[in-house]
Amino acid sequence: MMRSQITSPPGKKPASEGISKGIGNRYPTCRKYYVHPAIIDTYLEGELGEIMEKYDKSKSKDLPQGLRSEERAVVGVLEKSMP
Repeated sequence: MMRSQITSPPGKKPASEGISKGIGNRYPTCRKYYVHPAIIDTYLEGELGEIMEKYDKSKSKDLPQGLRSEERAVVGVLEKSMP
């Protein structure tokens, strides 16, 4: 599936729709310019929840300190996506 074809499961709005309203942009604009493609890919692959859980429970010193678990998970996804 291509990123441009992303749809939400029935009855659920994507998080970026709520974010788009909060920053005053339309959903497609927010998805295109504010959400890194690796985050979308990880979601589509069904791995995002598992990664969030991993970083929520992890106390590793290899993780960025001073960040909330959600932020550490995003950093982890982005680092994993880098060549």
